[in-house]
Amino acid sequence: MRVYEGAGGIVWAVVRCGPRFDQIAALNDSGVCVWNHDANAPVQRMPAEHEAHGDANLVASPDGRWLVAYAHRSMWCWESRRDKWELRWETGGDNLFLARFGSSQSDLLQLDFENLKSDAPGVVLSRRTLDSKLQAKKKACEVATPEDDRVGAEWLYKLHYYAADLSADGRWFFYSPHLWSMTGSGYAGEVKPRNGHNEAAFSPDGTFIAIDAGTTVYVYRTEGLQLVTKWRVKHTYSPRLAWSPDGRILARADASTTVRAFDVDGQTEVIARTAQRQRGTAIAYAPDGLTLLVGTFGGNVVVWDTE
Repeated sequence: MRVYEGAGGIVWAVVRCGPRFDQIAALNDSGVCVWNHDANAPVQRMPAEHEAHGDANLVASPDGRWLVAYAHRSMWCWESRRDKWELRWETGGDNLFLARFGSSQSDLLQLDFENLKSDAPGVVLSRRTLDSKLQAKKKACEVATPEDDRVGAEWLYKLHYYAADLSADGRWFFYSPHLWSMTGSGYAGEVKPRNGHNEAAFSPDGTFIAIDAGTTVYVYRTEGLQLVTKWRVKHTYSPRLAWSPDGRILARADASTTVRAFDVDGQTEVIARTAQRQRGTAIAYAPDGLTLLVGTFGGNVVVWDTE
């Protein structure tokens, strides 16, 4: 176990990043803090002030070169250049929902609310191509949420969503308790709420979706929403889920000092790691699956060897 200190404030999201994935980045309310893997003190801080708290997120491109933070009405994008992160662009607006990097090294998938003040609100999926010279090209309204009565006025009151995710390939969109296919087939089904849904996460290839209902994590096969397994967990209102890169292991942070992970194929808990005074608020696997990163209430990042 290794502890990286100095972020200052609650860590809401954490990722491995950099062209060699030898850096760790953490997002708090004031911005992004970056450490080199071999140094405990931060090497860079990037301002990104927001009030989204637990709904804010931080994502890195598949090659580690791009780093994007978003928080409801704002999005920041940095590029790693000459061992330093440089802000390439910043956007604002009232409709930003979530963002994910796709399988391409430079394609950022972005979901925005649409027509929030009308009788038919919904979301629009766009693809933003990142480029050092042109900064960002956005193809707006590339794919729209299917129009049906399930996308109703309730969207107006869920800007602070509690269970939503977009698969990395942009094919699937889950917004509790509904699932849509974003590739043309439309509404795909509904998961019956079990004590409410607090977190949702697609596996890296989109085959599975994990849904945290507070005391139980349910794993469904995305196509057809067939229940694959379920995992009893400690109750929390703010869980965080992270899939291993190979889609076999599902890890969870529950605001306690213990992080647990579940083998979906073997249907058994395989990791239970505890760090004193380090209450987990964010969690992520490194791209190679060899380390597990946990952000904490105390503004630190704890890194464990998964083996």
